[in-house]
Amino acid sequence: MGETQILATVANAPVPLFVDLDDTLATTDVTVGTMRAHALQGPMAALRTLFWLVKGKSVAKAMVARALPVNPANLSWKPEVIAAINTARAEGRPVILASASHWRHVNRVAKHLGIFDGVIASSAKSSAKGRGKLVRILAMTSGGPFDYIGDARADIPIWAAARNALSVGYCPPNVIKLG
Repeated sequence: MGETQILATVANAPVPLFVDLDDTLATTDVTVGTMRAHALQGPMAALRTLFWLVKGKSVAKAMVARALPVNPANLSWKPEVIAAINTARAEGRPVILASASHWRHVNRVAKHLGIFDGVIASSAKSSAKGRGKLVRILAMTSGGPFDYIGDARADIPIWAAARNALSVGYCPPNVIKLG
């Protein structure tokens, strides 16, 4: 499973569903939660977290993901998103977990749930947020149609390009509210 996987783009191929992780599939933001948990481990951990943030958000995400891997068993999931994923899978559609969280967290969640055909995630060198995520989605689909479930303003460019734009949070015009 991985971001380098290219999805079939023949005319009758099933349209893939891309699902955001933070505050969309999960009821919380994995990155914020792990940063907070790391910082609360004591004064030195708090200083390390602050130092990493000063070096940049992507560096902080990578360092915290390495220091304190998320435990997906401790996360809770939004039932309406799980239902949409199950529907897509029943239709034979590929489902990809697409998140601005660090790839270590995203891969752990995908492996734990066992319902994804691939992942898109951030690294210390590149962000998979907003337009960065859209570029990766378009690369995976070779510019073909896709559906997307998100929750925030950062998802606007992705919703604009999606065949079906769905939200469980912020909901601009032309985006369907789930739940």
